[in-house]
Amino acid sequence: MDELVSDGMSEDEARRQALLQFGSYTRRKEDIREIDLFSRFETIGRDVRFGTRTLMGSPAFTVAAVLSLALGIGANTAIFSIIDALMLRPLPVEDPARLVKIESKGLGCEVTNPIWEQVRDHQTAFSGVLAWGSDRFDLADGGESQFARALWVSGDFFRVLGVPALQGRVFTTQEDRRGTPPVAVISYAFWKRNFASDPRSSAGPST
Repeated sequence: MDELVSDGMSEDEARRQALLQFGSYTRRKEDIREIDLFSRFETIGRDVRFGTRTLMGSPAFTVAAVLSLALGIGANTAIFSIIDALMLRPLPVEDPARLVKIESKGLGCEVTNPIWEQVRDHQTAFSGVLAWGSDRFDLADGGESQFARALWVSGDFFRVLGVPALQGRVFTTQEDRRGTPPVAVISYAFWKRNFASDPRSSAGPST
């Protein structure tokens, strides 16, 4: 079109002649896309063939590359599984959207039991509060240790979360006071593993 205009032709006539010479503009765009897509597949094919020849020519490098990929994929899968379980899936409680976690960070900023009792007895911001801390206990009477993961929890732990017991009962508010006998609620997995899911067992599980 520029060449025709430079030869003295009007701009409109030059555009019309250029379109007649090159054909449909839309069709040309489609042809270019097809050529570009074909070239991409051709480039990918060349890369795959080159990579295959390189790997076959260096068995040690191939083994190292495969192991690196396997470890990387496995690590990513494990990380995603943790994130999915902790952050993406809703918590198995009555109303997870209303839960608020309050914690102290830094050295010497632990929430002690007296602090917790003050919060428990005087807070008015929430419909219910609970406290928990992780620990482990040795279930063996003697000999080889048999550790089990456990939580120290406050008396309203299950009520606030809205999680009932599958069998037996959960803690009560009265058991959240000093001097009361210790009480344990076991998980379903622990009940199944250590008590063979026996409903007559003395310790009833929670869900």
